Amino acid sequence: MRFKISIDLNTSNIPIDKNRMILSFLKHHLERSNKEFYEKMYKKGNVDRKKSTFSLYLKNAKFENDFINIPDKTIILYFSTSDMIFGIEFYNAMVEGKSHPYLYKNIELTIKQIEMIKEKNIIDNEVVFKTMSPLVIRDHEDNSNTWYYDICDQKGKEIFIRNLKNQLLEELPESKYDVDNIDVRIISSKKTVIKYYDIWIQSNLCIFDIKAKPYILNHLHKSGIGSLKSAGFGMLNLM
Repeated sequence: MRFKISIDLNTSNIPIDKNRMILSFLKHHLERSNKEFYEKMYKKGNVDRKKSTFSLYLKNAKFENDFINIPDKTIILYFSTSDMIFGIEFYNAMVEGKSHPYLYKNIELTIKQIEMIKEKNIIDNEVVFKTMSPLVIRDHEDNSNTWYYDICDQKGKEIFIRNLKNQLLEELPESKYDVDNIDVRIISSKKTVIKYYDIWIQSNLCIFDIKAKPYILNHLHKSGIGSLKSAGFGMLNLM
């Protein structure tokens, strides 16, 4: 399920750590709409991977050192999930939230429009995806150090493929017979850095070709790809 949400702001400046703000906005409305569902999804200690992702469109935005200037004071939020229950809860939360602006620090976010986007069903074994939000490749070493990689580097691509297989095995257990046949070819990539929870994360905006079973490709299109995808990274669009 895929949605487009138009959000009005009471100011033209937002924090450079925009994903953190939007994640707080989403959690607030989900908790307000259905506290039981929210606690199940986000309760302390829950490390289950979320089958969701989002991206942001900031028209004519100017990025400064510690803030982003948005002249028309509007954020377009694209949200996608492969979990139908999550999709329904998200939609209900957005509808109910239209009459309840959310205050993040001194920034008021007001939901103005909610649109459900029709998704294309993938029937081919090969597609080209473009990232709508940066792709993050993260690796933990002995649970003490965290490293971020460029997908154009050999080690970065190897970690990306490993993480992709782990993601599918967790989110889509039936893919265990097909994950080893996935093939990824990078067509183009641009390195970028994004601030997220007080750290700068290396990431990539890229176009890539993926060969896999159609049900796997459909899942990735809906659920997103890579690390931190539920925090606004790794959202995909079909080319």
